Amino acid sequence: MSRPAPSQRSDKAGRLPLGNLWRQSRRDLGPLLVGLIVIAAASFLASAVPQVLSSVATAVVQDAVAHPSRPPEILVQIPFDSSDVPSSDGSDWFSTRIEAGMPTELRGVLAAPVLSMVGPELKAGSIAGRPGRARFIYVHSAGGPAVTWVEGRAPAATGDVSRWNYSDEALPIEVALSVDAAALIGVHPGQQLTVTSTQGAPLDVRLSGIYRPDDLNDDAWKVTPTLVKPQLVDGSAAVASVGLLVSPESLPFAMIGALPGSMDRTYTYPVIASRLDAGRAEALAVEARSLAAGRKSIDLNGSQPRIHTNLDAIIDDALARVAAASAQASVLLIGLLATALLVELLVAGLLVERRSAVLVQWRARGATLPVIAWANLLEAALLTILGGGIGVGAAMLLLGGTPPPAWLVPTLLAALLPQPLLAVRAAGGGVRAGAVAVGKHHRLATAHARRLAAEIMLGVVALAALATLVMRGVVASSASIWTDGVVLAAPVLVAVAVALLLIRLQPSGLALARRLATRRTAAVPLLAAARVRADGLATAALVVSCAMAAIATTVAVTVSSGQIDASWDAVGGEAAVTSTSPDGIPSAVLDLDGDAGLVVATAAVVPSAQLLGSGLDRSVSVVAIDADAFGRLLAATSGSSDALKQLTTANPSAVPVLSTGLPQWDSATLLWGDDRLSVQAVGIAPTLPSGLGLSDYPTVVADRRLLAAALGHEVAASQAWVVGPDAAARLRAAVAGTDAQLLTRQEWLAAQAHDPLRNALGWLFAGASAAAVALAALAVMLMAAAGAGQRTRAAAQLRVIGMPAAAARRVSWLEVAVPAVLTGLVGLAIGIGLSGLLVTALDLKSVTGGRVAPRLVIFWWALALPILLGVLARLAVLIAGLRGRRVPLGPLMRAS
Repeated sequence: MSRPAPSQRSDKAGRLPLGNLWRQSRRDLGPLLVGLIVIAAASFLASAVPQVLSSVATAVVQDAVAHPSRPPEILVQIPFDSSDVPSSDGSDWFSTRIEAGMPTELRGVLAAPVLSMVGPELKAGSIAGRPGRARFIYVHSAGGPAVTWVEGRAPAATGDVSRWNYSDEALPIEVALSVDAAALIGVHPGQQLTVTSTQGAPLDVRLSGIYRPDDLNDDAWKVTPTLVKPQLVDGSAAVASVGLLVSPESLPFAMIGALPGSMDRTYTYPVIASRLDAGRAEALAVEARSLAAGRKSIDLNGSQPRIHTNLDAIIDDALARVAAASAQASVLLIGLLATALLVELLVAGLLVERRSAVLVQWRARGATLPVIAWANLLEAALLTILGGGIGVGAAMLLLGGTPPPAWLVPTLLAALLPQPLLAVRAAGGGVRAGAVAVGKHHRLATAHARRLAAEIMLGVVALAALATLVMRGVVASSASIWTDGVVLAAPVLVAVAVALLLIRLQPSGLALARRLATRRTAAVPLLAAARVRADGLATAALVVSCAMAAIATTVAVTVSSGQIDASWDAVGGEAAVTSTSPDGIPSAVLDLDGDAGLVVATAAVVPSAQLLGSGLDRSVSVVAIDADAFGRLLAATSGSSDALKQLTTANPSAVPVLSTGLPQWDSATLLWGDDRLSVQAVGIAPTLPSGLGLSDYPTVVADRRLLAAALGHEVAASQAWVVGPDAAARLRAAVAGTDAQLLTRQEWLAAQAHDPLRNALGWLFAGASAAAVALAALAVMLMAAAGAGQRTRAAAQLRVIGMPAAAARRVSWLEVAVPAVLTGLVGLAIGIGLSGLLVTALDLKSVTGGRVAPRLVIFWWALALPILLGVLARLAVLIAGLRGRRVPLGPLMRAS
């Protein structure tokens, strides 16, 4: 126990000896240093985590905008007037007027427009064994687009279009083809192409040249990709589409051939991803949506433009992912900051406990409670400023941003207030302790009732918040700390409520422990049980810290395991192959089945078909699989293949199928293209790999062999999955030299690892686990530091009565270790239990990349945390004993 130091002004009533306060701070340097570390860590987390999420949010929005599979753009279509002479004249005037009518913020993120004029789809004979389709396309961008003429020249005019009228025969049309398109069709400059008008009349289309694009990244080729590479579709609805490039000179002739009015001016404004940031993204989405909805008009002198955009949908999807991630991070951050607050309360409680005699003496000599509060507030303010400065400075040095006040200010206030409040309570309580208070028992009963009511109310709020979080999910909160803080803090509230219940049960538990210890002959357990103190703050700090450590660790391990499961779902095997060839999957891939333990399963996909039956008329996706091979594939990847056995049973009247997403049905007719067949429902389809890219239509699964027999022609497989030893490498060798596309699970996992949002959350989960364990360790050290002097004196008294020194030290250790270990076990159990409820609520599938919530995986090594706390208690008691004053045995023996 600290003693008040002499002061020159200690005899003056009402004056606070500030010199004593300075000496007390020097004496209590250890707890102050722990408090400084906790404040710095909490300030760093409160500053860094929101800033990281903000920067990651910008990266997520930019990645979504830059993703090649769904390029965002704003399309402005301007129809030709019936009196217009077909040409590309006036294009610059239109683009200038369009840009003048756009919101300034939106125009700032758009690139220069690409002007395209695309004709209707025309029949073009047979191309590569498929029905051919062709479109006249004129395209112009800021860069050209530039091409190199491999053969021939650019298309030119073939007559005087100004003298042509609709009663005349169509004029010859000169076009150009890309190298790939010309090779696919097998034509050279000067030859005539087979193209039929929309009315069925043959057109005189002549090939003037063959070109190769100079820059494939030119926005013009992204707007009109068939001008670079023909589009091939296989299956029963096979088709080959090519783009016929026309020049400004040949455009009027192409427009005549496509019928006047059937080609529109289309200005495509690509979005420059690097110009977007998360802060402005929502406003830009609103502006784009308003522009497309016609809320802001563009004056084109009578022409009424049609505006389409997908920018708003892409931004909304990206911001939804960011909101989910921010909410997930907020749940962990609130838990860590609450744990840090409890540890700071432990530090403040230790400081006040050591200075309790001094505070009571100051109060007895006339110091007012406000003066005592201000003195302790001064010390706490210096500590908070120094620790907060270190944490905020480190965050600014690493991230360079501005700390968010919504997180930082409450964190610093929580570090500032505990010490003065506890000091006032200790100073006032010490004076009242010796006085005879009127109505004392009544006030105690009232205080007890109020505390019990508050604890019950906290329990109700905790359960309500947890129920809301579980039912509604974390996404609905949008990570708003001010409006949804209670819901986001649900895990912490539950842990605190359990801690309060444990504190209330501690006296009964200690009494039970003492009764059990009396039944043993050994003295150490009995003495340790008699010496254990019921410390409410330490109990709360350990329960919450261990619960948060368990939650963070379990979530981190669950996400890691969920990403592996999601990779199997996305790829379908160790590797997958997709082919657009009319012959389907290369034969070298099919030959791998059964070779050295490999399993190869194939499938053909019809993306859109019609299912007609009694009370049934639905659009469906058809997947034709090799049922036997696919069953072996599912068996190798821990899937269920029982339902697939029903697909191989031959039925002369109908093909047996499995389905999902449909109401109960028996038999129906399946139609797509020119194909028509009767099908019989025999069960529910298994989960198919997400890499198939099926639409939102219901799915019908059939055996490919039986389907081909019913149709009377072969159904070429377009997808294959392989599992087995060294599957990826052997499959890569099998598809070498073909157009087949290969995707391995390792490539998919590598792509997920580079996702900025998933990467940041992965580090957050791991960091939160480490931080919670560190805070639990600090709580145990502070538990050992509290009452260290009393334990030293008690150990000396035990030695006086004849107990060996080692046994006395074990009593001191067990006095701290037993409550630490038991409390840690309770916190760990609470954390694991909450993790099971939070797997779905935290929307972890957005982190794993899977279609469903990952299965809960418990990191059983987390059970070692209570053991670690017991070891730390041993070290902390040993260190506290070495640093404390030795108690001479002689005076104790004489006193006894």
